[in-house]
Amino acid sequence: MLPRTLLAALDRLLTLLDALLPGREALLPVREPVLGALSITPAVADNVLEGITLSSVITIARDELGLETVERSIDRSELYVADECFMTGTAAHVTAVIEVDRRPVGDGKPGELTRKLQQLYFDAIRGKNDTYAQWVTPVTPQAAPARSESLA
Repeated sequence: MLPRTLLAALDRLLTLLDALLPGREALLPVREPVLGALSITPAVADNVLEGITLSSVITIARDELGLETVERSIDRSELYVADECFMTGTAAHVTAVIEVDRRPVGDGKPGELTRKLQQLYFDAIRGKNDTYAQWVTPVTPQAAPARSESLA
């Protein structure tokens, strides 16, 4: 893992080059094109972590919302004009991004699609949606064994 100062320096350099440095999780801006909603995620070649969360969110977006996801490089300027933007990841789950470079994304609030995806994702990982039951493993707590009184 690179030291934080080196990562900051690389981020600054890429910013100066007008390149997009994705986080360890994938960043998905969402637009409303004429023919429906579209989600864009950086391609794996752009150094995006291929994770279970990203794959799960893309599946849920497609199956539940009819939202097509395109994998391709994203220019920083696209983030400025996106209607919505969110990150995915093990810790982030589905987290709205409300500003990029101190510029609001959309109206500066989590968007409707982001909120829907958050709810659908949480329902899936908590076993509340039978469609994705194979994604979770039920865990049943077991009572601790009684302590033996014979220890004197």
